[in-house]
Amino acid sequence: RCCFQYIDRRRRRRFRFELQSLDHQGINFKTTDHKAMRAKSLLGEIETLFDDRQEQIADGTGGDVSGPHLTLLYPDKMIFDDAAGLIVHHLKRQTGIHGDDKRKIKEFMFHSVPDLFAARRGELSDDEDEDDDGGDVVETEGKQQFQPGPGSYSLIFGNNTYYVFLRLHHTLCERLFRIYRQAVTIAETEAPYRQMEKDSTAVALRLRALTEIDIEEYYPAFLDMVKNLLDGEEGGLVKGACLVQHPVPSPRC
Repeated sequence: RCCFQYIDRRRRRRFRFELQSLDHQGINFKTTDHKAMRAKSLLGEIETLFDDRQEQIADGTGGDVSGPHLTLLYPDKMIFDDAAGLIVHHLKRQTGIHGDDKRKIKEFMFHSVPDLFAARRGELSDDEDEDDDGGDVVETEGKQQFQPGPGSYSLIFGNNTYYVFLRLHHTLCERLFRIYRQAVTIAETEAPYRQMEKDSTAVALRLRALTEIDIEEYYPAFLDMVKNLLDGEEGGLVKGACLVQHPVPSPRC
């Protein structure tokens, strides 16, 4: 029995190191990415663009300077619910935020943000729809979702906090969509060969356990692993496991 336990521990440890070895650029990317997503860096970028345009206007070399300073394209609005779900999941673990503030943040993520982009609103759970007394549904401003017509757009005025939030929200949605698109590509590529697949030699010899995740469930499984990472359960293995199941060439995914 002790021998089997020792072999099992060795197998788990070797599998963990194998996952980490697949992410050989993770350390460098994490440092660079963390620096680029700091509020100071994001604000410095837009301030530099603003100063450059002002210089072009002063010199008369700017041409058409009436457009936006920065344009960010969201790949797909359907990813809003997934991004909001991850943010709210992490929000629930924050003990320093009051319950009423958490409810307002949830409504902002599932209602206000989709309204800003004319996207479908997310659904709040029962405890988020009710007030603290457990009775009536909370009545909020703008309960009816705004449906813009052709050529219309949303315009908001905000401070640096709103700007930084929108930049980070765009980054999160963009990366989630890359994972989703890669998962769909893998499922479509592997579908014709699934009936012909056989267990590998490592699985047959019980050197590695066969994954229980179905190929069509890669993206939902990825979201679950990210939530586990936010809970501190998976540690650094989440990214390695995702690289095994989502072999994306770019380290940004």
